[in-house]
Amino acid sequence: MRRKDRRVTDDNVINEIILRCDVCRLGFVSDGMAYILPLNFGFESKNGKRTFYFHSALEGKKINLLKSASAVSFEMDTDHRLNIADEACGFSYRFKSVMGTGRITILADIDKPYALDRIMEHYRGEKSWDYSKEALKSVCVYKLEADFVSCKAHK
Repeated sequence: MRRKDRRVTDDNVINEIILRCDVCRLGFVSDGMAYILPLNFGFESKNGKRTFYFHSALEGKKINLLKSASAVSFEMDTDHRLNIADEACGFSYRFKSVMGTGRITILADIDKPYALDRIMEHYRGEKSWDYSKEALKSVCVYKLEADFVSCKAHK
């Protein structure tokens, strides 16, 4: 990271920033080109390991990418605000962002409720939901286990 003064290294602060984000963007390589998907997500941090949870339809380009390459990158950001100046070159933008890399795993049906609960908890604050068997069979649920995380805050 070029701007060391903006680096965030405190794990608790990084986790707080993640929890403030609304969208996580997953980055893949598809046919030699970058392919980025904005997704809703769930999150947990246990024993210093960060795990993100996602869901989608059972078929389509995203699922094909998930099945063909388990390594992905991710990015999320929050707390956006324009710093106004008298001259155009004096403007800047406040933000907090988290980026990283990790491995994607498609979850078995038995593991889907736990992951879906993390997603619902992130957006609704409630930790436990009921899911019909039909709903669980009609959705693909997957997790990203982060192996590298970088965090930056411009105040």
